[in-house]
Amino acid sequence: MIRYIKYISLLFVFCALTTAAAQSSSKKSGPDTLAVKILAMPAGDSIILRWVPTSLEAWDFGNSSGYTLRRTTLSDGVRKFSSQEIEASTILLSDELRPMSEPNWQASLNQDDNWEVLAAGTLYGEIDQYLEVDETSPAGLVNRDISRQNMFAFAFQASNHSMNAAKKLGLAYVDDTAEAGFQYVYTILFNTTQLKSGNMYYYLEADRTLVRENVWQPLPEIDSISPTFKDSIKSSFRILNQF
Repeated sequence: MIRYIKYISLLFVFCALTTAAAQSSSKKSGPDTLAVKILAMPAGDSIILRWVPTSLEAWDFGNSSGYTLRRTTLSDGVRKFSSQEIEASTILLSDELRPMSEPNWQASLNQDDNWEVLAAGTLYGEIDQYLEVDETSPAGLVNRDISRQNMFAFAFQASNHSMNAAKKLGLAYVDDTAEAGFQYVYTILFNTTQLKSGNMYYYLEADRTLVRENVWQPLPEIDSISPTFKDSIKSSFRILNQF
């Protein structure tokens, strides 16, 4: 069995123990908006883009629908573009940004990158063995929610520490066509505009980030995570010149 299953077991049990009490006393309610947030790190000869869904529901939906990334140019470093030029400059970078399939991930897994191992386990690891997930009982339903929340948190942290993990999770992109000195706006969005689940509609919220000048800058890293009772992510930022 692939090593990512073993690697996440202790983390999974720890998080399950620390969240079970809170979850059992909290009624889960779904959000009406699924959102994704994006950051950019200019590197001079390229721009690194990182994004993260802000809730468990958004993560699940992004994994299935994938993401679209677009770039708009505002300036070439010499002059600002006109509104017509800005509109014409918008290009599609990719509309196939989603997690790598399990067979491809297994074939390319870097066993020396523990964060990539963890990331693979959040999607393809058999983690239900550590909690009784019986959807016919109240306790089983709580455990199922804990299981999913833990996997979301692990994926979030793994993508933050390993660029390789982030790419394979469908949460990162390197724009190596960006030119030095140019000013860009990048837009990330889900691959649809509206999602219906049962009798409820979820509106999908895109995000954009401005790169004022394509010169190297450190990326604000999402340094800590704290899932709330509604499965959303609270985060703090620090600077880490990692990628």
